[in-house]
Amino acid sequence: DAGHGGNDFGSKSDWISEKDINLKIVQELRSLDKNPNIQLVYTRLNEQDISISERAEMVAMNHADLLISIHCNFSEQLSMPQDFKILVSKDSNDVVSKSYASILAENIKKISLQTKVNFMESPTLLLKKSGVPSLMIELRIRETEADIKSQTNSKALKKLAKSIYSGIEAIQNDH
Repeated sequence: DAGHGGNDFGSKSDWISEKDINLKIVQELRSLDKNPNIQLVYTRLNEQDISISERAEMVAMNHADLLISIHCNFSEQLSMPQDFKILVSKDSNDVVSKSYASILAENIKKISLQTKVNFMESPTLLLKKSGVPSLMIELRIRETEADIKSQTNSKALKKLAKSIYSGIEAIQNDH
């Protein structure tokens, strides 16, 4: 799920909006989608705005085993150019989502030695409504022009997408 879209920009910096970064990451994931044992379903591959309910319906209609929602935020307080949060539903004692989050985190940490991944529980509606194990991956970028440009260029987003896809493969192999 590429979070936000259409008129919903999500977080915005002076240089780019969250919805555009989310979409680029998902498009990179789609280009990597070659494993015949994994079927990825995308909630949006363009600028359309899709409601939380519609996203949850897509998950149900496609009998998904896992929902991964991609998001991005900007922060002036980060000490590093980027870090990550992986969120699971606060309203759930879902050990499966937490296990999947751990597997994804291990793969995201392979981006670089400095990559930091934090876990959080969140009351996010999509995670709650999806009806399947659900995670939100949030790329957090230090809000400087140089960091935003270096962390959202094609090479950086491809590397992130590759780590997410490797995590999906590891989840599929593990479960």
